[in-house]
Amino acid sequence: MQNHMDILYLLPLTFIGFAAFFSLLNVTLSYLLFWYELANLHPEKIDERFKFKTLKRAALVYCSEYCCCFLSCILYPFGWLPSFSTSRTPRGPVVLLLHGLYQSRASCFYLQLRLRQQGFTVLSINLPPWKEIENLTECVDRKINELHQQGYSGPIDIVGHSMGGIIARNYIQRRGGARHIRHCVTLGAPHCGTKLIPFAVTRLARHLSPKSTFIEQLSQSDWPQSVSFTSIYSETDNIVLPPGCSKHPQANNHAIDLCGHIALLYHPQCFQRVRQTLIEAAHHDHRD
Repeated sequence: MQNHMDILYLLPLTFIGFAAFFSLLNVTLSYLLFWYELANLHPEKIDERFKFKTLKRAALVYCSEYCCCFLSCILYPFGWLPSFSTSRTPRGPVVLLLHGLYQSRASCFYLQLRLRQQGFTVLSINLPPWKEIENLTECVDRKINELHQQGYSGPIDIVGHSMGGIIARNYIQRRGGARHIRHCVTLGAPHCGTKLIPFAVTRLARHLSPKSTFIEQLSQSDWPQSVSFTSIYSETDNIVLPPGCSKHPQANNHAIDLCGHIALLYHPQCFQRVRQTLIEAAHHDHRD
């Protein structure tokens, strides 16, 4: 009996320790690669690297990204628990949240809570990393169809973080989702791919390579005029490399200062931008 109690006590501590170590490794290595890319793009920054202002900014971004990465790791298992959904017709407007690669819907819990406090009906789904990108796009389509089967006919907005933003684009641009979606907001989405893909461990990630067939096809597809498009990004994103690959030529691009990749989900300035964008989309709907 005592041995069982010891195991139950050690399991959560082991998980927390692993989350702390993984977050440290992930954030440290990714920011080393970020600096490598940034210094090659802007050689003049090499002379500024040891200035107090530069070190202070770097420490702030690194610490906030580490804390957000650690929190997302801790929350990860909770995203696979059944959601408390009902069969009642949602009260609009509806916002569908799509998480990033190797995350679960738990990474969007904070954003989901804040949006619900603002009166939005917020839904989220899991996007398993062992599936192909077209299968994940079908998951989005099934969720949208489920809403319609429940009798909902109002506007639907999508907010996609990282890979979730790319899946949202695929659904809207190439899979007929434009007739269902009013506004698409991406957070740190690798619109031009990311050079970190060689370090990924699943086939799904290969679609996010800068030279992948999928990214090229998506770039060549026109953005539908009926859907508004906002891309929120950070110039200090440690996952989407080289810096600036989260901007999209057909989107309203908004930069968040001093913010890492996962920290976009928790940054107050990012939330205010998402909130304002969704409210403006609703007001534009009413005017029409």
